[in-house]
Order: sequence, then structure tokens, then C-alpha cells
Amino acid sequence: MVSIGEPEVISPGTSALFINDTLELSDAFRSSGLFRKITPVLVGASSAEALLTRERDGRYSITGEAVGANAHLCSVDGQGLRFDPRTGWFAGPSENGPMRRAAVFRSFDDRIEFPGDGHADDTEFPGSGDYVSCGARAVLPELRQIDVDAALLDQRAKAYSEGD
Repeated sequence: MVSIGEPEVISPGTSALFINDTLELSDAFRSSGLFRKITPVLVGASSAEALLTRERDGRYSITGEAVGANAHLCSVDGQGLRFDPRTGWFAGPSENGPMRRAAVFRSFDDRIEFPGDGHADDTEFPGSGDYVSCGARAVLPELRQIDVDAALLDQRAKAYSEGD
């Protein structure tokens, strides 16, 4: 059995926004002043996003959504997620049993991805349906972190908390 070290996606006590990176802009442009000016437009136009929060104790929370064909929706929502070094996924308790951990997301570089190619797959990833729900024509695509100012991050967090 191989054990994988935990990636530090974000620092404890912080949040980050991830969006569908449809434009695939260069890293040089992403660090420019112009990019910072257009980030609210990129966030607003994105077909998928997720807000990731890391609690001070190291656990993660994630909430997000995607819009697919025919306005089918996909959502992810999970709290108290921990890194599972056996699988490489951030996981939470599964309704399939107290000893089972359900894969919710994994991280690499500045990106996150979801099990089952973004569609809950309880066959390959038991319990993933406890955290991800998708219409027939929607998936949660790979998302890339976007640096946004505190006001926009707070706005997105508030929008998700009001939706609960």
C-alpha cells in the first residue's frame, strides 16, 4: 500500500475560489493588473465554481455548483473533509458505513477535481453521491483557483450560505 502526503491546498483559516478555467490564460497574464481587473467577470461568467475553506484544525469544507446542458445542475457540498493518504482524495464520512470514507475532491497544483469525472459515481467511489449531486447533463469539471479580492470571496461565501 502506498501512502501519499497531504497537499496543502490552502492555509488553515482561509478560503479560496475555484472556477472552470475555460480561457486557459497564461500564468504571466494571470499575475497582471489587467487580470485582477477582469476576475469578477471571469467568476461571473464561469459555468462552474467551488468555494473551498480550510478550518483552523486543518479540515476542509467545499461547496459549489456547475451548470451543464439544458440547464442541468451539479452541486458539491461537504464539511469536515480530511485527506485520505491511502487514496489521495479529500474525503468525508460515508453513509455506507462508519469506517468508509467517501472521496469528495483531490488537489494538484492550483486545481481541484472531483471523483467519477465530476459526476457522482458510487460504484467506483462509494459514498461520493453523499456529497455530489448532478443532473443527467451536468458534471463538475476540473476547477482552477482564481485569486480574488476579499470582497468577492465574501460575496460568494454569503451567496452559498444564503442558499442553505
